[in-house]
Amino acid sequence: MVNSRSKGARNERAVVQYIAEMCGIDAERNHSQVAKGGHDLLGVPFYAIEVKAYARYTDADRIKWWEQAVRQAKVAELEPAVWFRANRQDWQVMIAHPTALNDKIYELDDFRIVQTMHAELWCSLLSERVAANGT
Repeated sequence: MVNSRSKGARNERAVVQYIAEMCGIDAERNHSQVAKGGHDLLGVPFYAIEVKAYARYTDADRIKWWEQAVRQAKVAELEPAVWFRANRQDWQVMIAHPTALNDKIYELDDFRIVQTMHAELWCSLLSERVAANGT
């Protein structure tokens, strides 16, 4: 459990650093998540972020991660985002496809709504959204 926690913390710090460098946003780890639950990173406009890093993962893992992210985002009244990667791979981000969500094509907790993108694209889209909203 300790190794799992330290690995999780290390990957959360890596995502915080990535978001700072690529988006100019000072996110931080949610240190109370172990005791109280909740998403992994705080301070990112619009999103409740979960961070997952595994040697390998399956579609079933991604579905489980999405379900967890949706539950936590609803509590926080934010949109879910799951940052994930396999060992030695680039970060990917799962979010709800904006048109599918806005047009209610699928419910938020339906995995068919998920759009996966490279983390750099997610940061670009977030930066544009922040600028447009003055956040």
